[in-house]
Parts: sequence; C-alpha cells; structure tokens
Amino acid sequence: MLQNGRFSPQAWGNAQNIVLRDNYTSKPYQPKTTAWIAFDQDFFIVKVQADEPELDKIKTATTSNGDFKVFSDDMVELYFGFENNAIIRHFGINAAGVYAVRTVYRQGNDRTWECHPVVNASRTGQAWILEMAFPWRQLAPDGVIPAEISFNLNRSRSLPGDRLAAWSPTFGLFLAPDRFGRISLQR
Repeated sequence: MLQNGRFSPQAWGNAQNIVLRDNYTSKPYQPKTTAWIAFDQDFFIVKVQADEPELDKIKTATTSNGDFKVFSDDMVELYFGFENNAIIRHFGINAAGVYAVRTVYRQGNDRTWECHPVVNASRTGQAWILEMAFPWRQLAPDGVIPAEISFNLNRSRSLPGDRLAAWSPTFGLFLAPDRFGRISLQR
C-alpha cells in the first residue's frame, strides 16, 4: 500500500467508502466528507476528502506534531477502540497533515504513548485531502491485529457556527465509544 512513503493507487482499490453525517442529526453533512478505509498486515489506512467551498479560510495554525492545539484547526479525528474499548487510540490530524495522538483508558489519558502515522496532505479544487497510514506495530496493543475494532472518524470545521460530522454519529461529544462503529479485520 505504501511505496517509498507514498500511497500507491492500488491502496484504495479495495477500500471501503464511507460518507460522514451530521454528528447531531445523522443527516447528510455539507460540505461532503468522504473517506476510504483499508488495511493490510502492516497498516490501517484512511483517505479523507473534505470538500470545502471556502478553502482559503481553513485553519491550519498548528505546525508541530504533538501539539494538541491541532484540535482547534480544520481537522479530522480518528478513534480506534481495542479490548472492548478499554483502550482508545485518539488522533487529531489537521488539513496540513499535522497530528497529535493520545491513548484514552477507562481510568484516564496517556499523552506519552506514541504512534507515528504516515500522513500526506494535499489540496485539489474545492477540497483538502489526507492520506494516512497507521502502523499496526504501534497502533494495536502489543502490535497484534485484532479480529475487530471500534472505530470512528470525525471532521471539525473551524468556521463560526459550523456543525460537526461523523461516520458513526455520537449525538454529542466525539469521545463516545459506545456509539462508535465496528470494523471487522478478518479476511
């Protein structure tokens, strides 16, 4: 799926296509956000195309990986739930490809955990695009790919009054693992 740190066109050939919905109403979200999800033995990969009619107004002020101010930018959040959601891996990645990560346990947060996804950011026409590869050896507890995970993908726009989008709407805060979708990782 990755060739010299770049995504091959074949990476998306068998990917599952999902469209994000309004997080509060579950109605179609505008501007449209489409994602593609795939995986292999090395990576869980996600591509997001965030349509944006006001591309010149998107906010990407955060420029350093690990800076949690990224959550104030135009960005996507990804949640990976392991061990019946006892462990949640949480990523915020802005439209420029800058990210922050943390692990959320039932008993608290851990910002010392590290995962270094491969992220490519681009813009085209009226959209910003992220291609992301999350290495299983860092993402999954003990590096072991489970049969199934909880997952959610959300989009935040920084424009005043804008609503939030989700693959699996939580109808409130994004960190609501009981409302995440499930992805089977069996082939």
